[in-house]
Amino acid sequence: MRYLLFSVLVIFAIGTFAAPGAFADHDTDEQWGTIYVDKPVLELAYSARDNSEYEKIKIFGTVENPRSAVWVYFTITAPDGKIVQVKAIASDNGNYENFILICCNNIGQYSVYVEWMGHHIGTVTFEVVENLAEITEG
Repeated sequence: MRYLLFSVLVIFAIGTFAAPGAFADHDTDEQWGTIYVDKPVLELAYSARDNSEYEKIKIFGTVENPRSAVWVYFTITAPDGKIVQVKAIASDNGNYENFILICCNNIGQYSVYVEWMGHHIGTVTFEVVENLAEITEG
């Protein structure tokens, strides 16, 4: 019994020190895809707090080996800290896209974290700002 316990400890030690990547997570230096945002700053042309018009911003990119999985997962963090998770389909050529709808003057910085097959592709941020019209006389 003592030899069995000793051999298990030796195997564990060899696995831990000889193969340091054996227990690594999915985030490695390997590039699994790309991510882009079509506008780093989205200007809202209205300022009424109860306005329910939507503006949209496009998040897009490519993934490696697109036929191995279908879904690209997005984690969207709004300026107020609210987190929404959505998914989009990767096409046969590896392209994906998703449109984020911005409503009701939700201004501030948004962050979008994207995963493909459990691997982190990247994170993009964009800013939503108010474009207040100037009031002039006459």
